[in-house]
Amino acid sequence: MSNIIGSKKHSLRHMIFSMSNQGSDCFFELLVLSSKKIKKTSNQKRIISFIKKQREINVYAPGTAGFDIEDLPWNKSTIEMDKDFLIEITEIAKQDAILDNNINDSIIIPWLEQFQKLIEIIS
Repeated sequence: MSNIIGSKKHSLRHMIFSMSNQGSDCFFELLVLSSKKIKKTSNQKRIISFIKKQREINVYAPGTAGFDIEDLPWNKSTIEMDKDFLIEITEIAKQDAILDNNINDSIIIPWLEQFQKLIEIIS
């Protein structure tokens, strides 16, 4: 089984991506670790908690950690700041993937880029 991240609002095929369970673990872990490198608002902490929970779900029930981008705990009053935050940690995660010899960056980076595209469509 795999984990799918996408958008119900934007059901175009290019706005959905699928990751293996092992790849999902790496993807979620990179985002969480990257978030530790920058200061977060309370809502950004909730967003990271959501991502941590997805990783935990994948550990205990592989193939069930996918989610709809709209399911992240967005806050209308901080949505632009939160989107910028997620884009920033995704950029950090891409750099960390390149630097880590244990990560297959040719697989992870396209997933991170797809995640960024999904973040950008949130309004």
